Amino acid sequence: MINLHAAQLLSLPQGAKSDVAPKLPWPNGSIITAKLTPTDSEGSVILSLGGYRMRAQVPPNTPMGNIWLQLLSRDFPIQFRLLSEAKATTVLSEMLGKKMQAVEEHAKHGHKQSTDMWPKMDMDGLPVRADVGLSEQYLMLRDRHDDGTRGMLNRQVSGDQFRLHGRVDLKHIGAVAFSLKGGEDAPWNISLYVHSHEHIDDLRRNFSAWLEARHHANSKHTSQQKLDGNVLYGMPDDLEMLRELKA
Repeated sequence: MINLHAAQLLSLPQGAKSDVAPKLPWPNGSIITAKLTPTDSEGSVILSLGGYRMRAQVPPNTPMGNIWLQLLSRDFPIQFRLLSEAKATTVLSEMLGKKMQAVEEHAKHGHKQSTDMWPKMDMDGLPVRADVGLSEQYLMLRDRHDDGTRGMLNRQVSGDQFRLHGRVDLKHIGAVAFSLKGGEDAPWNISLYVHSHEHIDDLRRNFSAWLEARHHANSKHTSQQKLDGNVLYGMPDDLEMLRELKA
């Protein structure tokens, strides 16, 4: 993987304070979409992400255009790692998998609590933050930089049955919806729904690898319930309310 070093800040997002020591708003480890534009100087490019424009030093043959980055250091000189789309998809899948596993564990051990209580979720490393909606059954996902809506989660508990479904809009992949359901005596299943033919094969491959790794890790713990799932194209009818979400 290629490392990038942003040595000079050229411009800040509109409304940002120029007299404050520059520091990116994303936590270290975050996966971010960006754009590289070549300059006349060899090894020097313009890096644009989230309203920031920086001059960065890159190795020869670094691909230009839209890219995926992992933030290594948010303080100047800022450091990134350039990721392939497949690697970025894998890393994001692992991050989301950890968040969903935490929610699943909460549902398994605390499903008798009130449905308006969300477990505390660690969102570090993700490009979004979570805000509880007015009904408290919904969790809104908002962009860490521009505060725009990037997705939503809905949690439903009925007896010992639990369901968590939602949608996230990603810049390169597009709309991704999911439905996780199960219960104390019911099998757990997660379905992912993708609105792009272009990326569905990569997502299926990475999702299958994640499920297999999870099954292997849990095989030593007989108390862990098995989780099955699949990746499908399009949005299902029971997620109709998520179709019109504007990112």
